[in-house]
Amino acid sequence: MSNLFTIGYANKRIDDFIKILKLNNINCIVDVRTMPFSKQYPDYNENNLAKTLKESNITYMSFKNEFGARRIENEVYQKIDLYDDSFVDVVIFEKVYNLEIFKKGYNRVETGLEKGFNIAFLCSEKYAYDCHRCIMVAEYFYRNGYEINHIVDDKNTIMHKDIERYLEDYFKDAKSKFVKLHANELQELTYGGGLFQAQVSDHIIYWNDFFAKYTREKGFYLRNLEIGYKKGNEEND
Repeated sequence: MSNLFTIGYANKRIDDFIKILKLNNINCIVDVRTMPFSKQYPDYNENNLAKTLKESNITYMSFKNEFGARRIENEVYQKIDLYDDSFVDVVIFEKVYNLEIFKKGYNRVETGLEKGFNIAFLCSEKYAYDCHRCIMVAEYFYRNGYEINHIVDDKNTIMHKDIERYLEDYFKDAKSKFVKLHANELQELTYGGGLFQAQVSDHIIYWNDFFAKYTREKGFYLRNLEIGYKKGNEEND
């Protein structure tokens, strides 16, 4: 199954955006922005975009409640001490998957695909691996048997199955930052023995174990923590 796409508008004029959609035979946009509005790119404000797409015989649908990054459901947030010692209250995508409204959104998209729509999930970021349209939404569809094509521009795309190579790079960079920041504690943890290990915080021990080996699950979880909506961050949507 390969009639699912994602696309970001940040690097695209509206005319070029429409051309890319037509080039890929996309006839339905599912907007996953919590707030379908942009001061920088007014052509992509919900009303303007819906009108432009309609003129090109492309259906527009806002799934802000179903697939939006900024959630109103308290149960999907988790307080976490990150590897760089920052503390966040962040949306955990695995918890979003359990929401009934998310499942209804999934079912609606499935129905659209069955009716023959070629659907693209829309958000702002140019690269899908920087956006929840990939790390949260597309990943769920991928796990359920769909292949997703992430459109970068009119010449470049990334298949969802290939996203991992980018996530592994993020993982390595995060590990390097963690090791550099906590070199002394990690030395105690490695060479100090039980007496000194007691002086190392639980969250250092957790992240040391986490970074011991890369896995696909860890790659997506780490990217979730980095790009997921955080309470109090109005720019992170």
